[in-house]
Amino acid sequence: MPQSESTELTMCLCNYARPEQTHQIIGELKQQSCKPRIFVWNNNPDYDFKDDRADWIINSNRNGHTRHVIFFWQQASTPYVARMDDDLHFSDDEVLADVLPSVKQLKRHTQLVGAYGVRLYTGETYQDGHHINTPKGHGQCNKSQKPLGTRREVEVDLVKGRIILAHQDCAHGLTTGFAHYHTDLYLSMTLAGRRRFHHFVSGQFFDNCDFTDVKKCKPRLIDFPVDNKGYCDLDGHYADRDELCQSWVINCLPNHKVRSRPSQDQEPRDTFSPDS
Repeated sequence: MPQSESTELTMCLCNYARPEQTHQIIGELKQQSCKPRIFVWNNNPDYDFKDDRADWIINSNRNGHTRHVIFFWQQASTPYVARMDDDLHFSDDEVLADVLPSVKQLKRHTQLVGAYGVRLYTGETYQDGHHINTPKGHGQCNKSQKPLGTRREVEVDLVKGRIILAHQDCAHGLTTGFAHYHTDLYLSMTLAGRRRFHHFVSGQFFDNCDFTDVKKCKPRLIDFPVDNKGYCDLDGHYADRDELCQSWVINCLPNHKVRSRPSQDQEPRDTFSPDS
């Protein structure tokens, strides 16, 4: 495995139908002040993905889904790991450096940090949950986006897969035998166990962060122009997520009181607590 300059973070990318965007993301990662090692899993069997700036590229003839993230995280030699989608990129060169302290402050190595998340409630679907900082026009879940307070971190049940950061130690308890494409659900639920609101959305991904009004949050992650369909456009995508989320919420009930939707004047706590 090639080795790049010493760093604290390994970023894992997956390429399939957007190689130009993957190359651009690699270039932007190399410009970050916190320069991560870069691992790329190429799912497209029709061509070999090549980029000398990446530290490790695997060209595969099968879609790794969740497997490639777990495999790369387990192989990483850095204390922190991350993964991001190929449909967004960075607005400035300090994003990773500003977000990484949020990961370092986590009380448990099983906690995740991301830019977008969901708070789930008993009896409600994934789409009806509190969706935090979901970009406008991205997926059907925007209809349920709700304000959650003015703070730099917000506790969530799920960190959406668009970008996720974690302690590398969290990978040791994960299995590569899981092949479902809902990688974010698998990581969030497996690592949380039966703990609710275990993970965090970090306001460091946004300038002028105000969780009471998403319009005031200036994102530091920029969407590429929509070019083709993603997983969220597949038939049954949201139905699958609804079922998986409610099954997990119900499984949490023996250890936790029923989590009902809070009243409008209630805000989530902003501390990094391991037992929320």
